[in-house]
Amino acid sequence: MSTPITSLSRLQELLPQMFQATELPGRAYLRFQLALDITGLFAMERVRESLLVPAGKITPLPNMPQPVLGVMSSRNHAFCVVELAELLGLRSSLVYSRHYHVIVVGIPPSNSQEPSSNPEQLLGIAVNRIQGMTRLVSENIHSPKENISYHLIPYLQGCAIEKEEQLLVFDVPAIVSASLLYE
Repeated sequence: MSTPITSLSRLQELLPQMFQATELPGRAYLRFQLALDITGLFAMERVRESLLVPAGKITPLPNMPQPVLGVMSSRNHAFCVVELAELLGLRSSLVYSRHYHVIVVGIPPSNSQEPSSNPEQLLGIAVNRIQGMTRLVSENIHSPKENISYHLIPYLQGCAIEKEEQLLVFDVPAIVSASLLYE
C-alpha cells in the first residue's frame, strides 16, 4: 500500500532543490528596446545598474550635442547620460519622456596598473524601454544580417534570433567610445 502524497511531503521533497545552485547555459545579457523595431542586448559584465529615472533628475548641460541628455547621480556617483538611439543615428523616441530607462555601464580605467587611483567611470545610456534579462550561448550569436542599418554595424558584436525576433548584441566599449566624442 503506497502512502498518499500530501502537500507537506511534496514540499519537503522540493525544498532542498530550491536551494541548489544551478548553472544556466549561456552568457547573461540585459535586453532593451532601442526603437520600435529594434531590440538590443548589453553583456551583463558591463552593466552596473538599470534605472527608471524621472526626467527632472537628469540635469541638462548647455551647448551639448543632441545625444547628450545631461548628467545625473546614482549611488553617490555622478555621470553623463546619452540617448543611445540618437547617438547611433536613429530617430529619437524619447523627445517628450517623463521618465527615462537608463542603463548604467562601467567604463574600465585607462590605467589598469593603479585601479585605486583611477576608479571605474560610469556612463548612463537611455533607451526606449528595459525589457529584462536573457541568456545566449556564443554559438547563437552571428554576424549582423544584411537588413541592419549601416549606422549600427560599428557598434555591434553580432545578432541572434530568439523566438523569431532579431536581437542586436551591442559592443559597450564601442558605444562608450562614441559617447566620449560628445563629452
